[in-house]
Amino acid sequence: MGPEVTSRPRQGHALVLGRHKLVQLDGNTVLFDLASDSAELHDRAFQRPELTQPLALLLEPHLLRRAPPAEIPRLPDTLSDQLRQLGYAQ
Repeated sequence: MGPEVTSRPRQGHALVLGRHKLVQLDGNTVLFDLASDSAELHDRAFQRPELTQPLALLLEPHLLRRAPPAEIPRLPDTLSDQLRQLGYAQ
């Protein structure tokens, strides 16, 4: 079975493969061994770089697909005005 990837606000992006779980949040990467640490209390990323780096590479394509657009599109002025009138925008 392949890796399982999840993304949750404020919990970061996670990849689970076998007994290992890699989590990336706010530029930090942590690695958990779910078999010996099911509560995910002990970060093993620095102790196991031979696992951390390949798992991070597996997660990377999933992050790129979820990346926000480089530029937020501008709403038409008429729509912006309507949203302000309804109290949804300032």
